[in-house]
Amino acid sequence: CVLLFQPDDIAIQEYFLNLMQLSLFEIAWYAHKHGQLPNDYYHSWTSRMWQVAQEKSFRRMIDNPSMKIMHDEFDEYVRRLVDMPVPPVA
Repeated sequence: CVLLFQPDDIAIQEYFLNLMQLSLFEIAWYAHKHGQLPNDYYHSWTSRMWQVAQEKSFRRMIDNPSMKIMHDEFDEYVRRLVDMPVPPVA
């Protein structure tokens, strides 16, 4: 069996996919905060991000000391979201 991707390649892909999802979520969070995104649409984002945050690859990324979310309020929000035992309810 020939591996097309090495384990390190997979980890890098997972990291960047999670980082892109988090970056898109930050745009949605910011738009919602400023009244540019309706509640129902935004809550679908929070529910999906909670699901993404349950994945081991996301936890590795967010728990890595080198991972820095530049906006303090968004960082606090994401870390609360990640630590919730169940997805948020709209």
